[in-house]
Formats: sequence, C-alpha cells, structure tokens
Amino acid sequence: PNRVYFKKPGMKLDLGGIAKGFAADEISKILKKNGVRNFYVAASGSIFASGKPPDKDAWYIGIQDPVKKDKNMGLVRLRDKGVSTSGNYERFVTIKGGRYSHIIDPRSGYPQKYVVSATIIAPTTIKADAFGSAMCVLGGERGAKLLNALNIGIEALIIEEREGKLRYFRTKGFEKHLA
Repeated sequence: PNRVYFKKPGMKLDLGGIAKGFAADEISKILKKNGVRNFYVAASGSIFASGKPPDKDAWYIGIQDPVKKDKNMGLVRLRDKGVSTSGNYERFVTIKGGRYSHIIDPRSGYPQKYVVSATIIAPTTIKADAFGSAMCVLGGERGAKLLNALNIGIEALIIEEREGKLRYFRTKGFEKHLA
C-alpha cells in the first residue's frame, strides 16, 4: 500500500506537470494563514495571484508569445486565481528533424502534436497546471468546448499550429480576464 513499483529499471514518476501549481497553492495557503492578502506566488511560470497590488485593480500577468518568445502577446488580469501555460514551444525534443512535445497523449502513447500553447486561468494553480496539460492533449476546439460545457470557472486560451498557421481558441469567459 502507498507504494509505486516500476518493472523496468530507470522508469520514473515525474509530477512536474502539477508540482509547480501545487507548490504555489501551498505557499499561498501559508501566506493567507498568516494574514497576507495581497500577493502573487510564481513557481516557474505557474502563478497564483491573491488580492491586488497597491494602486492597481488586479495583478497583470503577461502571456508569452509562443512564436516570438521575447514578447508578450497580451496581459491577463488576476485576482484570487491561478494561471499557468502549457505547450510544446519551451519543452520538446528534436529527433531526425521532427519536433516532439514533452506532453504525451495517453490515448496513443505519443507526444501531442498541435497545441503550441494553452494558457489556463483557474480557481487554483494546481487546476491551471492540470487543465493546461489536458487542453494540450484535447486540442483547441475540443478543449474550449469541454470547458465551456463544464462551466467550472476554468478559462482557457489555446493556440494550435497546423500546416504552419496558428489558430486561436478561447473559452467564453477568457476575454473578461484580458487587460
């Protein structure tokens, strides 16, 4: 009980997909428990924003452009929410000229192909991390449609690249977070 066993030597379990969000949420709980209300915690790109900074109405967080990585493609306004971006533009491997994402589609066992970036705004940062990976696997159209149907307070901007062209998919409520 409470153990994981791998049959093959060298196999590992990596919680990197949600560990940053979990850490940000846990640090946020400690800050709130100690009376801190206005802060943001950044754990390697997974961010929880509580309250607001002085003289502003919310925290403003940049969304990195997945093509022009030195630029932001926009800002989101956050208050008491987590945000995280997943995708294949930062972490990938190139094998024989092919680019392969680090996010594996559990249905096929192969890396997801099309989602370049999935920015998720959620009530917690761990949910933002988890849904980011899920949206990369589901794809933009199916992912946005699912989140809209679930209506659980999770918003997304999902960017796909197919045949050299970018396609953008947003949940109904994502726009209200844009600065």
